[in-house]
Amino acid sequence: MGTDQVHQNEQKSNCGQKRYGWKNVAIKIKENDLITLNRQLDRVGYETLGELVRDLMAGKIMHMTDDKQIEFMNMNSTGQQGNYYDFHKTVDVDDLLKEYVKRYTTKTSKCLVSYFRRYAEIFFGLGHDNELLN
Repeated sequence: MGTDQVHQNEQKSNCGQKRYGWKNVAIKIKENDLITLNRQLDRVGYETLGELVRDLMAGKIMHMTDDKQIEFMNMNSTGQQGNYYDFHKTVDVDDLLKEYVKRYTTKTSKCLVSYFRRYAEIFFGLGHDNELLN
């Protein structure tokens, strides 16, 4: 076997291989379920399935058992300051608006923040007992 034949064999074997080692990973879903998938991705903070897979592979997403959830809730509840019914005072309304704008239109987001302020005042504000009776 000459050197020309070896060189040609190398070219043929390399021709069918991809150099970068990338693979396509696809899923098959019904067209009706595509809307649901996109909503769920948006709900958990992802725009694409690729972003979700990257975070999953990086170990940022983990399965949380009931015990871990209870432990996490206990850790967070011990950090809460003040009375249990004072949570509305610690809410940063500007941050709340920014989060709503990510999910809803600007007008809807402003309405939701307005509802939060109004109901916090009604249920937790001064003289809320009298206002509820009216």
